[in-house]
Amino acid sequence: MTKERACANDETRPVCRVESHVNDELRGDVFHYKEGYDARNAKVMEHRQRQEAYFANLPKEPLEAIREINSVLRQSKENERLADAPSNALYIIQTLAMTDGIDESQQTAEAFYWLAEIARSGLMELEEGFRAALDISAQFNETYIPYRA
Repeated sequence: MTKERACANDETRPVCRVESHVNDELRGDVFHYKEGYDARNAKVMEHRQRQEAYFANLPKEPLEAIREINSVLRQSKENERLADAPSNALYIIQTLAMTDGIDESQQTAEAFYWLAEIARSGLMELEEGFRAALDISAQFNETYIPYRA
């Protein structure tokens, strides 16, 4: 039996070093110095309370929830620039790739960066709307567990 296994199983030797894999499982919190650990926990608690407030402010009545989901999704749909941006940007990139319009110039790199940014921002906007709709609708599922900080 190895030394660390003996220590883990032997109650007569309760003082042993915590193994690295245990620290890794706990996201480094075991080896973290106290002040840093407390500061991190304070930040985590602040964000958890913000998340709890977010969920507490979601509509609770089914009709109100449907209206809010409809509103959120309609906002994404009505903002055509953002709704069409991902597919348009990806279409341009695909066309350039198929027509050998890609070279290694700085101008091409900047163009791809710009197209990717348009696609990313459009997708983020759509994703935000879908996440809000999912958050609202999830609370009406019978397996829903309310979020608590």
